[in-house]
Amino acid sequence: DLIGEDSGKRKECAGYFAWKSRPRLEGATADTKPVFLSVETSGKANYDEARSVVRLERANGEKTNTWFAGTISTQKGTNIIAFDAALNNASNAEALLTIYVDAESVASVDGRLFGDGKHHFEFDFPAYGPGQHVLAFRLDTFSNGTATVALSDIRIGFNDYPGVFDVPHNLKK
Repeated sequence: DLIGEDSGKRKECAGYFAWKSRPRLEGATADTKPVFLSVETSGKANYDEARSVVRLERANGEKTNTWFAGTISTQKGTNIIAFDAALNNASNAEALLTIYVDAESVASVDGRLFGDGKHHFEFDFPAYGPGQHVLAFRLDTFSNGTATVALSDIRIGFNDYPGVFDVPHNLKK
């Protein structure tokens, strides 16, 4: 029962509510695979540009952080990210994948909840305006074992959902 299936319900995923009945990227004004203008990595991280795959590997106890950061440029801004993540040993290693935009955490995926295998994720977050931004992924582990994640079909978009982020009228002063 993952995000993207149309059950008409909302599901809390790693602290973010995901509306399962409303496709995010299908109505987006900018639904694109980001082109990374520059790339930085740390630890066991690499980017296969030909296949557009980011791969991160992290073993508990490693002193080096494992992350990937790429500079992207958006015409309309962004408030949506979607990607496929193939997790391996994530539940045993208690892996946590965190997604950042401009050094600010916008979403996370807890490997204990999703386990091994390929899953599709979509997250809404507060809008970032047009221009250059740094999109980053960080993998952490919290118990014995090694976790890997391969991120593919990474997409960003901007969608205006009327009323979704509005304060309810009875709470406005």
